[in-house]
Amino acid sequence: MGAAILLFGATLRSGAQVEPGDPKKRFVKVELAPFEHREYSGRFVADKRSIAIALGGNRSNLALYVFDAHGNCVGRDDDLSLISRDDLAAEWIPAQTGPISIQVKSLARVANVVTMVVRQD
Repeated sequence: MGAAILLFGATLRSGAQVEPGDPKKRFVKVELAPFEHREYSGRFVADKRSIAIALGGNRSNLALYVFDAHGNCVGRDDDLSLISRDDLAAEWIPAQTGPISIQVKSLARVANVVTMVVRQD
């Protein structure tokens, strides 16, 4: 799965932008403190398949949520099963061109290093 992913650029601070198609920024790595969340936003084109992937270090439970400009949850992965507790993926197709917010949340008392990947076809 990882070899086929082209990434958006994003920085490590909360509220950072993701930029479609920037090949110079391949991986975003961030350490999430216990119960912390990071939010990334970007402009996504309507009717184009989009995917966000967050891979943790197998240390704690994580959740991934995607919200459209109106606050509607359009994609999520918050499965807490032991096998995939910090390997997350959400796929969506935006109904209209506009901002999308992507949140990665730590759901545990242990810090976790997360690599974030975002793509739009």
